[in-house]
Amino acid sequence: MKIKVNPTMMEEAIFVGQEHGEVFVYNGVPGQHPQEVAAGWGAECIGYEFIPVALEEMTEIPAGHELLIKEKGTDKMYVLYGFDEVDEFKNVIKNPVYGFGASVTGRSNLNLFEFVEDLQMYQAWVDALPQFAHLAK
Repeated sequence: MKIKVNPTMMEEAIFVGQEHGEVFVYNGVPGQHPQEVAAGWGAECIGYEFIPVALEEMTEIPAGHELLIKEKGTDKMYVLYGFDEVDEFKNVIKNPVYGFGASVTGRSNLNLFEFVEDLQMYQAWVDALPQFAHLAK
């Protein structure tokens, strides 16, 4: 069974792409599959560092993965060694986002996750970008 990824949380996702042998990281885009985002640049999505998942959707930590907590809007992350540690970070992180990342020994596997593709959500995200705001009027 795949782990559902809330599309409204995709901007917090951190993916790894590759283009002409160069590896780079990029954030997810609401309503778009991460492979489609990379393909738009002529690149390939080769993995991820962080996939945001609603805490209520988490039932177990997938093999080869770590449970992570990050501050919304930043790359600052902490590893949690179990769901019992979630409350320990309430005073440290004001806007927490929970998710999974491949452990050092694990491999990224996008097939573990179910990404929602929604053209309207994607278009709303594009229209909200400052460089495209004049086009949305």
